[in-house]
Amino acid sequence: LVERQADSLNRLKTRKAKAEEASVPDSVLNQRLSSTFGPFSASARGKEQLLTLENSKLKITFSSKGGRIVEVLLKEHFKMVRNEKRKDVKVPLYLMNAPKNRFDYTIPVSGISSEAVQSGDLFFEPKTEGNTLVFRAKADNGGYFEQRYSLPENDYTLDYSIQFKDLNGVLASQTDHLSLNWVNYLGGIEKATSYERTYATT
Repeated sequence: LVERQADSLNRLKTRKAKAEEASVPDSVLNQRLSSTFGPFSASARGKEQLLTLENSKLKITFSSKGGRIVEVLLKEHFKMVRNEKRKDVKVPLYLMNAPKNRFDYTIPVSGISSEAVQSGDLFFEPKTEGNTLVFRAKADNGGYFEQRYSLPENDYTLDYSIQFKDLNGVLASQTDHLSLNWVNYLGGIEKATSYERTYATT
């Protein structure tokens, strides 16, 4: 109950922030974004898109906001829940779909008030190339920060890589590493240890 209330509160805060943003003149908003995001200010505005990669075992949903995973469906596995008739039933098994999850790179950027940009605050431009999904957050000099995901057929392995392209002068000097804030809340899959032993097969 507490978690649901927190999620509802976060949604209300998001709607309030969007309403306040809509009432701010573009010139003022652009100045704020420039101060906060610097060369990435154009990528700080956008509309979230949901995209998927899928094979015989997984269906992975991504958000262009942050270029991150927001849901994973395991097609060959299930979890057991008790329905309203108090009967145990199998339901689809989803992972990595908690609203509180975070997957943010801290990107050191020159000349901004916060000294760094969080990748989770940026809108990435998505592009699908076969079984590969590419997300790029563009800077105003034409460079970009890229995240690339590839899902082979009939496999549980998701290949992932990142790269910076033409961001000299955008990144803070002497930047030789990135910090990643990765928080993943896992819900219960089985009801109890004894129950898990009974229903260990899928």
